[in-house]
Amino acid sequence: MSNESDETDDSTYFETDADTGRIEKKYSDEDILDIVHTQEAAGTGDVANALGCTRRTARLRLKQLAEDGEIQSVKSSAGYMWLPAENDE
Repeated sequence: MSNESDETDDSTYFETDADTGRIEKKYSDEDILDIVHTQEAAGTGDVANALGCTRRTARLRLKQLAEDGEIQSVKSSAGYMWLPAENDE
């Protein structure tokens, strides 16, 4: 197991809504999409810092949004860059 903080268990992925008791994603898709659209090309660390979550949580959410066609990913020497989906430009 890696001892990097990026790979720790991220219990902040979900939270319980105090009013309804429903378990929901702590960071909304809209919050993440706003960050990607504002920066036009965001690294995983950029998104994690903006949300206040771990890189692991940001990476998981970004990958899901890319699979859903909401954003696109481009591999660079430093990792992945996340961009608005082509149909959003």
